Amino acid sequence: MRYIVLILVVLAFNANAQIPTGIFNEKEFSLIFPSSWDTAHFGGIPVVFAPEESAKDGFRENINITSEKGPMVEDLTIDEYVKLSKENLEPTLGDEIKTFKVVPYVVGKYKTEGRLLTYTTTKFADDGTELQLWQAVVKEGRKFFVITYTATPDMFNKYFKEVENIVGTVRFK
Repeated sequence: MRYIVLILVVLAFNANAQIPTGIFNEKEFSLIFPSSWDTAHFGGIPVVFAPEESAKDGFRENINITSEKGPMVEDLTIDEYVKLSKENLEPTLGDEIKTFKVVPYVVGKYKTEGRLLTYTTTKFADDGTELQLWQAVVKEGRKFFVITYTATPDMFNKYFKEVENIVGTVRFK
């Protein structure tokens, strides 16, 4: 009996030490993030920013979630949607499309089946900064969600574990 109580106390302490305090509760989804991260909306897109490194931080690593629904996509499978996304990106990425990889992935609190897309590009930054993108694509009902983590390659791994934890809290509504 004493062992069980000790184990429960240790588990409770460890759980409390890692409780994130920020909640992003949107109409279509919610997620939990560490209190050191910030939130904003850009053009209606919810964004969660990693902590600012310094005043000279040229790019803040971030997560954003977009959704797409409607007659053009609602009947697509996830693989068809990913293929279409890649085809739409090819004119923008040019030769950088070679870095594009797709693998199965499970997203969020309810383990929604998805696909993980990864690629590196200089095409999305005005100043030509190289960015590494990690995108989890899921279909919930007749709607697709794309969860994107964007970072510079040298900072990508610094926040990656936190990003995976944040994505693990996503709940689609």
